[in-house]
Amino acid sequence: LHNLSGTMHGGISGDIADAAMGIALATTLKPEEDFTTIEFKMSFLRPHVEGPLTAVGALAKRGRRITFTEATLTNAEGEVIAKSSGICLLIQG
Repeated sequence: LHNLSGTMHGGISGDIADAAMGIALATTLKPEEDFTTIEFKMSFLRPHVEGPLTAVGALAKRGRRITFTEATLTNAEGEVIAKSSGICLLIQG
């Protein structure tokens, strides 16, 4: 899961953040709804080398068709490792 610099690979961090945002959104879905990601942004604030990593996902805004999501990744010391934002399209099934 590490890159050549010995820190967690950004793609792994992105996957974790995306999952946290997706789960946050999924908790609000009606049985006939689904969603897909339109846009995803990741900002890396400090390297993560080892130890526990916590991801917290949240909805910034849920509209009728578009939803804005956010995630924050922190290390065991509570330092922010990365922040992420996403835009999702709600799909009626």
